[in-house]
Amino acid sequence: MQFKKFEWKPGSKHKTNADVAGKVCTDLEAKGALNASNLVEVSRPKSAPLHNEFEWRNTIAAENWRCHQARNIINALTFTIVKAEEDPSEESVVLDVQKTAEPTTQVRAFFKLDTETSGNYESLQTILSDEEKSDSLLQMAMKEFTQFRNKYQTVRELIPLFQAFDEINSD
Repeated sequence: MQFKKFEWKPGSKHKTNADVAGKVCTDLEAKGALNASNLVEVSRPKSAPLHNEFEWRNTIAAENWRCHQARNIINALTFTIVKAEEDPSEESVVLDVQKTAEPTTQVRAFFKLDTETSGNYESLQTILSDEEKSDSLLQMAMKEFTQFRNKYQTVRELIPLFQAFDEINSD
């Protein structure tokens, strides 16, 4: 699996280049320290790449607001997976979705797993390279889908989707 580049989710209003923001987040993640507070801290210097993404007026709520902004940055980052030719000699993490995906697929770059007690986010590559973390991501997805189902269960056009979900869950 090749990762082409970071991109912002459609509708995001961030001014900084997504690849620049992705590098800052990836550097923090490599140190095991990707969380909102640390992203604010490395963005504090005026020369920092993400400095202008934050509100820096010091009021009582300023730090909480900056942490909220940091979470928005982390959650808005995506990257594009480029479907590479299969090479059995190369070890790589493979998304099952690649079996049916288009040549490129835009996916979320970082996740904060429910089981993560430190509050840190981790890259999709890190999560998929660890069986326990992959299982946690699947459980989180199932939980979110259940919430989606509860919210939209009255939408008739979605019933086939919910039936397919029931079949998967019964296995």
